[in-house]
Amino acid sequence: MLVACGARPAATDGRPHRPRIRARQVGGATCDTLTVHGWSLSFHIVWGRTVKQRQRLFIAYGLSTAAQFAADVIPVMVLIAANASTLMIAAVVMTRLVVITLAAPLGGVIAGRLDASTTMRAADVTRAAILLAAVAAVQAHAPTWVTLIWAAAVALAGTPHRPAAVVLFHRLIDASEVASVNRVLAVTASTMMFVGPAVAAALVW
Repeated sequence: MLVACGARPAATDGRPHRPRIRARQVGGATCDTLTVHGWSLSFHIVWGRTVKQRQRLFIAYGLSTAAQFAADVIPVMVLIAANASTLMIAAVVMTRLVVITLAAPLGGVIAGRLDASTTMRAADVTRAAILLAAVAAVQAHAPTWVTLIWAAAVALAGTPHRPAAVVLFHRLIDASEVASVNRVLAVTASTMMFVGPAVAAALVW
């Protein structure tokens, strides 16, 4: 993929201008400067490796977003199946919201200080482990108040994922592509908002 990043008059020393190319590495792309007839054109060539990294990142973001929305409804469905009180269901929902709100700044700090890719993997693995433990608790007929604990833990574990994904996206895209990527991320999140709970309902019921 070729992305132009500017053109300017080249320095002249009175000699005839000859086309020349100078390359340097910038992040995951190669920034080349082509000088022809006294003008320098800078451009980025994003190699296939970077494109594949973007594709994998989009897929990971979509799957994690679906899992997060699924985790939002699973505790509620478990409580409904256990004939829990309305007060308990409301307490679980409010606890998740409070945890996500309070932990959001911490998630941003973690994503900024640690390796973003490792942070995303750790968040997904931790969330999956907690959900597996929750399944075991449900199968063992644990008290309904236990749902309050693992629902909050799942919400806390998934908090760093989105900030880490944003960090990686900004490393792999140019400034001119930010608006397009934001649109894709918004559509992905809106789609997964329905896909995640639908899959969760099919698994729980």
